[in-house]
Formats: sequence, C-alpha cells, structure tokens
Amino acid sequence: MDTIGVYDLEIRGRIGKDYWEREKVQPILVTFRVQTSTFKSGQLDNVTDSIHYAKIAKKIVKFVETQNLESLDSLAEHICYLCLTYDIQKAYGVFVTVKQPRTLLSAKLVKIDMYRCRTDLEGMQERCKEMIETTGFDIVDLSLFDDKKIETYFPDKLTALEQSIKDSGELYHEDFVTVNDLQINVLLGVNLWERYSKQSINVDITIHMDKSKTKNQKIHRDSSENVQQEDIFIPSRDLRRLVERVSRVCDTGFLYETKAMYVVDQPGFLNTAFKVETKKTPHELLVELKKIESDMGRDFNAQRFGPRVIDLDILFYDSLVLESEDLVIPHPRCHERHFQLQPVIDMNPYVLHNKLTTTVDTLSKKLVTIDGVPNDVVQVMPLSNSEISGKLVIVPVGENKKETIAMGIVNTTPDSFSDGGMLDDSETAADYAVKLFDQGAQIIDIGGQSTKPGAESVSISEEISRVAPVIANIRNRQNGNKYLISVDTFVAKVAREALDAGADIINDVSGGDADPEMFKLAAEKGCPIVIMHMRGTPKTMNSLTDYGSAGDMGSGKGDVVLGIRFELAKKVRAALNAGIPRFNIILDPGIGFAKTHEQNFEILRRLSELTGEPLYSVNSKSTINFRSPKLSPNLGSLTGSTEMSSQYHEKLAASLVGYPVLIGCSRKRFIGLATGKENPKDRVYGTAATVTSAIQGNAAIVRIHDVESLVDVIKVSDSIYKPNVQEK
Repeated sequence: MDTIGVYDLEIRGRIGKDYWEREKVQPILVTFRVQTSTFKSGQLDNVTDSIHYAKIAKKIVKFVETQNLESLDSLAEHICYLCLTYDIQKAYGVFVTVKQPRTLLSAKLVKIDMYRCRTDLEGMQERCKEMIETTGFDIVDLSLFDDKKIETYFPDKLTALEQSIKDSGELYHEDFVTVNDLQINVLLGVNLWERYSKQSINVDITIHMDKSKTKNQKIHRDSSENVQQEDIFIPSRDLRRLVERVSRVCDTGFLYETKAMYVVDQPGFLNTAFKVETKKTPHELLVELKKIESDMGRDFNAQRFGPRVIDLDILFYDSLVLESEDLVIPHPRCHERHFQLQPVIDMNPYVLHNKLTTTVDTLSKKLVTIDGVPNDVVQVMPLSNSEISGKLVIVPVGENKKETIAMGIVNTTPDSFSDGGMLDDSETAADYAVKLFDQGAQIIDIGGQSTKPGAESVSISEEISRVAPVIANIRNRQNGNKYLISVDTFVAKVAREALDAGADIINDVSGGDADPEMFKLAAEKGCPIVIMHMRGTPKTMNSLTDYGSAGDMGSGKGDVVLGIRFELAKKVRAALNAGIPRFNIILDPGIGFAKTHEQNFEILRRLSELTGEPLYSVNSKSTINFRSPKLSPNLGSLTGSTEMSSQYHEKLAASLVGYPVLIGCSRKRFIGLATGKENPKDRVYGTAATVTSAIQGNAAIVRIHDVESLVDVIKVSDSIYKPNVQEK
C-alpha cells in the first residue's frame, strides 16, 4: 500500500487535563502517513487523482490550534479522523504520531503512535463529532460512502482495505504511548562503592494500549427486589440478552443488595455491572438496552426512581465523554452512587471517570471520607438456579454481613473414604438428604464418584445413574421448601444431567481442569460453580504437593497459600473468559487435595489471605497477614534467606478479592493424624475445630458430614467472629 505523509509538522496548541497545562500554547509535533493508491495518478501523471497532503496539513494545523482536548491519544484519534475523511474514497488507513516535547519535567518527550482505517470510522465519528464541529469542521455522512471502492490490484488478491490493514502491523491492534529519555536518579550497582551516590539513567517506556474494533462499556444493572418474592429475574438472564444484542459480555462485577435511594418507600434493589465489547455506537447500544428492559416487562411510565423490574444504564464507554438529550456518558450520577461504583471496582478499580479525571476507586473512597456517604452495599450471591426450580435464594456473602452456610454431604458411591456404600439407592439417599436439611443444612452436595486419594474413576453413565435420580427424588420431597442442591462432579455431562434434574450448583473439584466443557456449561446455565484448587487427579494428586518447583516467580516461590492463589487465579480468569458471571463463582482452596497434612493446617491458619489483595513486597501494605518477615519454611530454600525478598511481586491472572470461599475439611485424614482417630466417623470434634477456624478465616460455606452436631458450632462461631450477623 502506498503512503503519502508529512513528518514532524510543528503546531502550537493547548492540551492537558489541568488548567495550568492549557494556560499557554505548547509545541506539538504531528506526523501523518495516509494509505492510498498512487497508481492512477502516477500512470496518468495527474496530481488530482492523488491525495493533497498540503491541504490535509492545513486542516490539521487549524484543528490543533483551536481544539481543547485533554489527552494526546484523543488528539491523535481526531487527527486520524480528519485524514481519513479528507477524501474518504481515496484514504484507506492512516498512521498518526503526535509528540509533545518536555511535557514531563524529566523526559525528552511523550508521543503516541496510532493507526486507524475505514472500518474504525463509525466509532471514531461518535467520539470525535463534538470537537470536530466545535472547531468549525463538517462531519462526513458515512452512509454515502459505504460501497465506494477503488479498483486497485494488490498481490495476494487482497482488497485495498485488507492490504492497508495488513501493512499496519501491530498498530492495527494497539496504540503505542512512548516516553523518551526519562531521566531518573537512582542508587544502582552490586558493590557498595557503586551505590555511594546516585547515578543518572535514561529510560524509554512504551505502553501498549489495546485498540480493538470493539469498544468496552460498563453497563449497570439493577432491579427492584423484594427478597421474599420468588418470581424475580436473575442476572444470568440479563447476561444472555446482552450476549444476543451486543458482541460479547467479557466481565461482571459482584452482585449487591442495596436500599432504595430517592424514593425510599419500596423494596431493596439488586445491582451489578457488566463489561461488554460491542461495535455499536453509544446510542445504538442504548436502543438495545431499552429493548431488553421492555422485553423483561419494565413499565416506562412508572414513577421515576420507583420500583422497576430492571434498569440498565451505560456508565462508561471507553474514554468517551458525551452529552446529548437522551444520553450522558459517563453516567451523570454514578460518582454519587456506591451501588454503581462498587461492581465496576470489582472488575477494575482504575477505570477512569473521564469527566472528573478520577478513578472509580477514588470516587468511592471520596464518597465515604469526604461526602460522608457510607458504603452500605451488601454483597450477595444467587445460590439457586431459579430458571430450573422457579425460585431464587439470595444469600449475603460479604464481610461482616453473612451467616456461614452449612453444606451437607450425600455420597452415593460405594468407595467414599468415610461413608461409602451407605446410600446405595436413590430413595435412601433422598431420604437422608431431606434429613440433613431438617437438621440445618442449607445446601446438600451430592456426589457419585469418589475423589479420595487413589480412587478409580467411573463411567459417565454410571455417575449419572448415581446422582440424577437422587436429585429428582429430593425435588419430589420439597413440599414448598427451598432445598438447595449441589452436584459434586468434574464431568460436564454429569453436571448437565444433574442440573436438568433440579440441581442448583456445580461443585467441581478439578476447578474446570478435568473437562473443558464445564465452564461453558456453567455459563450457559447461569448457575453458581465452586472452583476448587487441585493438581493432577485423585490417583496422582498426593505426589504433587511441592509448591516450590514451579518456575514462574509469581507462582508462590514455595509458599502454599501463594501457590494456591496463583493457580486459582488462572482458573478464575478462564471462568470469567468463558462467560461465567463473577457473582456465580465460589472458591475452594482444596484442603486434602494435592496438599500435605502440614499444608492443610497452614491453609486454615492463613485462610483470610486466600482472597486478599495481591502481594507486591513485604514492605508494602498488603492484606497478607505476616506473623514474621517470612511467609513459609519453604521460602528460604528458594531465596537463600529466611526472609522474603522485598522485591517479590505476586502476579495473578485475575484478582481474587471478594470471592466467597468454601471449605471442606470434614472427617479428612489430616484431622485423624492430629487427633489419633483412625475411623473417619470419630473425627467430629476435630472437624468442629476446623469449622471454627474456617469461619474465623471468613469462609462463606463449610462442607460437612455431621450436620446435626456441627450446626451449633457454626452458629456459635458466627457469633464470635461475625457479630454483625446478630444485627437483624
């Protein structure tokens, strides 16, 4: 593809977020290279068949001198738009570089490299329209040029547009922001004499900014819910409707219950936020959201801020600032609402409110510390699959606002380690499950395959025959009760049959590793899923307890808790990428699975660290609870010291903050080794101690065999460690 360009065009203009940056004109250097075909003009020696670079340069100079944009990337995109629309039939793509010398005190310059092509024009026009018109230029009617093409021959039988994109290389996918010759004074060197005085070093920094055809939006969802009702809509339905109407839902926040604002005499609300990728413009997206609201029964003539079955708002649209009669972006009231800010913080606390030039995390803290608005949102989790059972159970799981949930165990296997062969038919197993519910269990976990160390696997059909009839029989015994049923399996086909029979939750001990279809199923069904940490299989896991052998420096360096965090984070990232909402994920550190007895106790001791903030160094503020400067006895063997390196950085594929945690220690062998009880059924008191420890570590769910004996332990432990539970 031919290019026509102008290099380092020096213009004087104002740019910057702060007033003092825009007080005086600054030198700005602009380079543009327009992709076009010079074949015809060269063959006929006719300049009018080419692109007039001098006129484009004049247009750019006028725009830069009169605009008042706040960032280089925004300025570069506006220049791209001007270049592409100067002669839309001849320009296929454009490379733009904008440099700002001495914008940083200690750096030579800051620059941005950008590429845009015809396929980007629609989205660019939405973002650039306001400033283009303000500076006196006309907006091009793109509909007149949709089918305009130049008949030009290219090798590889590519079209002109395809060739221009091919020639753009990496810049088609990413914008590059570069800081040149950043001068830093540092103490650097191995020897003491080298570190006696600071040395001056120059650093070049390049930041790759993802530039996709699709644009990211944060969409807030809330609905007026009376928690006693059974016919409310659950967020997974919203997700599927969004998937149908836009390109992709790529992340969600957690789910929150809040009191009504403005009109307070109404039931509370359930709130979350979605991050979506779409090719739709903001106004097109708004139309689709209104269709979803209408389909779900929203009455648009009802009282403003009053009860509503659903309310979808666009909070952010990339870095766009838009004000029109029917749409304002960023949302005009999101900065004063915890229930809109918090689910966005869950996904990314550094999302920038481009009008206020402040991150959502800072806005939330400002609401509390400066404006005096308490963050009273209550994190909740939908535990039932209401699209199957017709009922929804919402359970608080956030810190200081939760009761610990008892999950009873029903094993329909002949070879389970403590109760194998006891429940060998569906009627007996269903009766036993109902008995556990009556004793105080809120969830029953039904398994048809033993996962004890060394256990042999069974066929899919055999596992289905063990669990599906039991679930169906339990549903037949409900008599109006809201029984919550979990299926303990790592096989997607078994989980599907169990869900169709009436199960609510998938409990996958492999954390999605054993069957690649499991996460897809959970996303499709919109059901909660327990993602457990395990290595290998039940036959091999006992040989995989070395957490110091991984080569990645972010994998834990021998510390079992950090190792689990590292591996669980990868599973969570895979689950989110598969389309599972964040609020449907429960984490389990996998006590007894690829862990030594000592490691099991270490996990219980440090359970609160499992879902803490990432660890950056020993000296930084972190939620990791250091009892001493060391993390674990294994760490010293890798670092050569009993102290952890202050330069250690924990690299997680996804944040684990906020996820509810399930703990399953019931009757396990490490308890027997500590108590001397060889018979698993004699380990009730030992299990009770682990239950109390788990509750102290903020576990949301404990999985137990002896429900009748342990529900009182749960209640008393809640009273000790979760006193706010009593405030009802």
